[in-house]
Amino acid sequence: MRTRKNLKQSEKEPGFREMAETFKTYLSRKEYLAAYVVAFSFLEDRITAMHVVRCQTKELKSSRRLTFTEMVNRLQIAGDLAPDLAHEFRRESTRRNQLLHGAMWNLRAISARSADTVQQLARTADRARSRQKRLLARQVIKA
Repeated sequence: MRTRKNLKQSEKEPGFREMAETFKTYLSRKEYLAAYVVAFSFLEDRITAMHVVRCQTKELKSSRRLTFTEMVNRLQIAGDLAPDLAHEFRRESTRRNQLLHGAMWNLRAISARSADTVQQLARTADRARSRQKRLLARQVIKA
């Protein structure tokens, strides 16, 4: 059985398209909490993918599962994320916790703007992951 981890890029793309459509559907229905969760899940996926690749190329292995913020910190130290971008990701992680706890008491705590913001960050993380792949491919060619 193939897991998401060992799928070819062409096999992952339909999942990414489905995620984008799901996000748009939730936004159009004004289900901002669901849209936000989908977008943040995509952001987490991209950061995790970057971290997994970086762990294969540097000594970043850990014996425990790392938090989102810890992975962002390690990617910044490794040079995969610029400090300002890493700061945005950490800030959104904190904001996610606040928004989701707020949503327990008020489902309107998450707005369309909140969902759009995390969607933009997820796209930025996806571009950073693509850039990381290109840079690592060049390093392998030079070696």
